[in-house]
Parts: sequence; structure tokens; C-alpha cells
Amino acid sequence: MYPRGELAFVETITKVTVMITTLEIEQHALRLPETQRARLATRILDSLPSRLIDADDGFAEALARANELDTGRVTAISQLEMDEKIRSRRQFS
Repeated sequence: MYPRGELAFVETITKVTVMITTLEIEQHALRLPETQRARLATRILDSLPSRLIDADDGFAEALARANELDTGRVTAISQLEMDEKIRSRRQFS
């Protein structure tokens, strides 16, 4: 009936309604390892309706940013500089 050395367990589970707040979900999610958080974030973002995505896939935004660089309104920074700025902001928040 069952493979040798294995036992069959039958468990009866009572249906219980558990209320959990979004804050509690967030706290639990932030304790996950980085790879699991990334997978969860991807699944949540993929679950959002497509209407939240730019109709032109961000092309207009890219053109506007390129124009800001071309006109000197903004200055480009390296990836390393950006990472350092992000790290310093996280330390103060």
C-alpha cells in the first residue's frame, strides 16, 4: 500500500480565517533573502494591470531625459556615483 519505510499521515485541518495587514506582509517580505524578495517583487509587478505601463513603453520619457542631458539642464553621473548616493540616502532614512 505505501512504499517501504514510509508512513501515511492523515491530518484534519480546520478552516481558520486569518487577518493580516499589508504592513505585516511587508515586514515578512523584507525578512526574505534577496533572491526571494526579487522573485516576489517581480510577481507582484507582473500582476499589475498593463494600463499602468506607458503606452509608448517609456519612449517619451527617454526622449525628455535625453533632451535634458543635451541642453545641459542635468548632468550625467556614473553607475558607481549613483550607487553611492543611494547608499548614503539609505543610511539617513
